[in-house]
Amino acid sequence: MCDDHTLVRPGLPSTVCQICADPLGRDDQWVLQSYGDRRTASLDPPVAGICPDCQPAVAELLDDWASVPEPPVDADSIAAGYARVAEDCSFCGDPLSEPPVGVEWYRAGTDHATPPVDRHHYALCGHCTGVFETFLQTLGE
Repeated sequence: MCDDHTLVRPGLPSTVCQICADPLGRDDQWVLQSYGDRRTASLDPPVAGICPDCQPAVAELLDDWASVPEPPVDADSIAAGYARVAEDCSFCGDPLSEPPVGVEWYRAGTDHATPPVDRHHYALCGHCTGVFETFLQTLGE
């Protein structure tokens, strides 16, 4: 019998780290969540758990990105909300000529009172979405 219910609590995205495939514990899991719409593709997978050991490599890249305000959720989609709060790509800095892919980076778990915490929002152009996906894939190799 699988004992995955002891690894994660409801609402956490996965039982293994997207990068190293190590089991994720119930506490201190980092989450990458992306939002696309009919015109843009989100990251693959759209929700990924990252373990504390792999978190620094991802955080180092994201620390150089320009964050955007939390998007409104009253738009047609969450991705459309990111288009309302972002004018430029968080990664390359170019003006967004098409709807962005929204990226949310936060820490989830049971070790703090009001999860999630340390939440950051970013908006990526189509090109940088592909670059970021490749970066995540190469971390796991």
